[in-house]
Amino acid sequence: MTEYLEYKRAKGKRSIRQDEQICGKLTRGFGAETPVTEITAQRIAQYDRVRVTQTSKLGHLVTPSTVNRELAILRHMLRLAEEWGYITKVPKIRLSKEPEGRLRFLGEDEIERLLVACEDKRSKSPYLRPIVTMALNTGMRKGEILGLTWARVDLSRGVLLLEHTKSGRRREVPMNRAVYDTLQPLYADARAALPKPPPGEKPAEPTGLVFCKRNGARAWGASAPRLKGRAERPRSTTFASTTSGTPARAGSS
Repeated sequence: MTEYLEYKRAKGKRSIRQDEQICGKLTRGFGAETPVTEITAQRIAQYDRVRVTQTSKLGHLVTPSTVNRELAILRHMLRLAEEWGYITKVPKIRLSKEPEGRLRFLGEDEIERLLVACEDKRSKSPYLRPIVTMALNTGMRKGEILGLTWARVDLSRGVLLLEHTKSGRRREVPMNRAVYDTLQPLYADARAALPKPPPGEKPAEPTGLVFCKRNGARAWGASAPRLKGRAERPRSTTFASTTSGTPARAGSS
């Protein structure tokens, strides 16, 4: 797994921790000393059958969806192994069919109750309601909201500029009135907290995180609430080793 993980780290993959966890499971399932050439379609199918009979840390059976995520990583590893000359052909990997899941939207009364509940917890989480408001009105992902900086907030145009998205593409998210009204007072507070400029100089603009602690760190780390609106490579051949322009700132005119 080492080479694969090193490659993905060098590429800056954002979900590398998840890959590390999956690689650990694959290593235990296939054996760390198993040559990559011995990872056959038959062994992969056997891995699939065994995994769905095992239990997770929570005591539940491992779901087909979880196994699919693991096999998808394995398939990508094997494709890289073929590209790098470790194997001549990628074995066939069949993923299980997954249920589509339920598509549901909050009703107006549910949204109101949610926002009221956020307000009730304001003393402990002053950013909770603003963050939930952002999620409800923009569809931005949790990481996009918590990682948003003032340099990417353009109040004059009414847009949010997202650089680090899941797809890797830049995109603009328009603000509606609820988002604008949420960000405007936060922007005013952030600007007021900056040192006053010398006479005759233009006031500085905030550039740090929109939702942050006093020390500038993220308001939440890994325990943030779940939000949904929505070089030379070593030639080792064991499975473990081979599969191991500036936007306008907020308040600008």
